[in-house]
Amino acid sequence: MASKSMFASGLSSPTGLAFNSAGDLFEAQHADIFEFTPGGVQSTFASSGVAAPQGLAFNSAGNLFMADADLEVGEFTSGGTRIAFLSGVPVPLGLTFDSADNLFVSDSGGIFEITPGGVKSTFATGLSIPRGLAFQPAPEPSTLGLLAVGAIAFIARRLQNRLRF
Repeated sequence: MASKSMFASGLSSPTGLAFNSAGDLFEAQHADIFEFTPGGVQSTFASSGVAAPQGLAFNSAGNLFMADADLEVGEFTSGGTRIAFLSGVPVPLGLTFDSADNLFVSDSGGIFEITPGGVKSTFATGLSIPRGLAFQPAPEPSTLGLLAVGAIAFIARRLQNRLRF
């Protein structure tokens, strides 16, 4: 049985969590994003220009993406500069990247995918407020699993570009 230890304490209603490649935990809550080092040191990563952060995810370049209540997906460069990545998203909630750096964004009714080249497509619709997106690591590139948690939980598996539920 694995032992348990405290990584971060004092969290107040977190709405998004993500780890960077250095093992630091980023936590979204209210109008702030906090960073926790593996040693337990907490600092404020972002507070200005953040409305109500929801989902958080890092891409392979180390940039932090945030689903924000101001109907956009924002991007923080590794230097900490915030830029608007995608606007006009109805209630963005969850974010995750796959191994090919495709961004998956959940909103109030479904999940869509954005390629690194900026092409947006629908991944799943008719869902009840999906959030908390995560990919299951897969042994081969043609197989991946996506898990979303919302009013209902579901697992979607795409095999060779076909969506299965």
